Amino acid sequence: MNAQILSGLRNGQNTDLSAGTIRNADAVLLLLHSAGGMGRSSDLKAALRAWGGDLSYSYLFQSHSPSGGYGFVGTSFEQASNRVYHYPSAYGDEHYSVRRTYYYRVARGNYAVSSEGYKRLNELGFTNEKVIA
Repeated sequence: MNAQILSGLRNGQNTDLSAGTIRNADAVLLLLHSAGGMGRSSDLKAALRAWGGDLSYSYLFQSHSPSGGYGFVGTSFEQASNRVYHYPSAYGDEHYSVRRTYYYRVARGNYAVSSEGYKRLNELGFTNEKVIA
């Protein structure tokens, strides 16, 4: 998998392509998009490390449960979001939020863009006709 689609972008808390920043979940989505919509987590993590340094990106592919997990991974093409629990910090801000699922697990170690992922690609200005290899 080629990380060229991420060339010129740097990691950030929020995605702002005009400012050259992208968050990790959107980076995974762009990598999947550039690979035709599907990819192996090992290849995706290798591409992320080649782009963003030797960090751990495994959390992006963890299964989600109502009591924990990051919530990026859906269970089907149609699933649009996960309800994510945020553990309390020193400030006591324990809460739940809804996180959109841009990709889903097709089989062990294999992921594909979800319907919500295609909506996000559209928001970012990418369409099926604008696949960058």
